[in-house]
Amino acid sequence: MFPCLFLQRSFSFELQEGRGYLRVSADSARRKKLWKIYQWICTMSVRILLADDHEIIRAGLRSLIEKENDMEVIAETDDIMIMLEFVKKDEPDLIIMEVGMHGTRNIDVIRKITGMTRKTQFICMSMYATEVLAREVFKAGAMGYLVKHRAFEELISAIRCVMAGKVYPAHF
Repeated sequence: MFPCLFLQRSFSFELQEGRGYLRVSADSARRKKLWKIYQWICTMSVRILLADDHEIIRAGLRSLIEKENDMEVIAETDDIMIMLEFVKKDEPDLIIMEVGMHGTRNIDVIRKITGMTRKTQFICMSMYATEVLAREVFKAGAMGYLVKHRAFEELISAIRCVMAGKVYPAHF
């Protein structure tokens, strides 16, 4: 589900399984304006930055994301500093990041970026399915946590969930 957009409490929009639903309680002139906004929202795509130190993982994630009409990979990197510069310059909607990139926990990077911009959301990936690491990631500001061996089955669901303002997974 996409985040509901409210305009003077008379309009809400949801996106489920690639379909848009518009709920309007307004006069016909206002309804036409809202319909144009709805159509604009339907053409928007989630702009994603991939950050992982393994090129093959980034390529796999990119191939999954590119199959979706409403998502696009705008950049990928294996370097934290490049990622920080890119976020300052272009503010992606979502960063999908390996927590243990280059053998270190990058919890501080999540805090730094969420402090720089409220627009950018995080989904963190790790090889380890530990509740302690997941809690750290969520506490730092990430909205999603994926274990790498399940990432291909869960990635698109996780992206949609996080972009709807929900935590993924809701329970660990």
